[in-house]
Amino acid sequence: MSRLDSVENVGSGSNAPAHEAAAIERSVRKLSAAARTVATQPIAPGYSPIVLAGTVRLIELALVAATGSVLYAAYVVPQDGFSWLYADAIAAIALLAMCAFQAADIYQVQAFRGYEKQYFRLMSAWSVVFLLVIGVTFFAKIGDQFSRLWLGTFYVAGLIVLVAFRRSLFLLVRAWTREGRLDRRTAIVGADASSDLLVRSLLQQRVREGFSTDAMAEAVLAAYRAALARRHG
Repeated sequence: MSRLDSVENVGSGSNAPAHEAAAIERSVRKLSAAARTVATQPIAPGYSPIVLAGTVRLIELALVAATGSVLYAAYVVPQDGFSWLYADAIAAIALLAMCAFQAADIYQVQAFRGYEKQYFRLMSAWSVVFLLVIGVTFFAKIGDQFSRLWLGTFYVAGLIVLVAFRRSLFLLVRAWTREGRLDRRTAIVGADASSDLLVRSLLQQRVREGFSTDAMAEAVLAAYRAALARRHG
């Protein structure tokens, strides 16, 4: 008898997960048609803005160093030979440029979108770097150890390379924005005055970051309110 009871207990235990899963499935509310449409949409893999900004920093650091090194190898080395002083100067200019761009606040995603003022900040920061380098070499009395032609060419060529890179980055970021790879997806549970305020805040943040316009934000907010009205109506 005890053996039979144990067999029955084992059998009921094996069916318990199935019963629990069925109960959970019955308790879950069905999604609306709009929710099912959104849930079935393909989502492209996203990119973190922080990782993107860090990658841009490293690329621009490498571009500045490479530009100065190529010009140095092409013009100065054949005439005067190799000097560690130039190598130190190239490394210092590259690091100063990265710090100046950070101070100019052009490592934000909205800056990568290519607004004209961001190019102006880039050129201003790049100019400040070279003014600082020229001032240091003057007061340290080592200005005669550097080629003025190399320094001037470095300034012009480096600026052209940086602007060209920023332009390419603008095209890439614009394509990623259209694909939704830079979006932060948010699910809002509940529908009341607080959720309306949250949606408005998120849309305003997208406008500030350059991912949307005021007209687009108002259109999305109006569509959200209309959906709420239909649901509660």
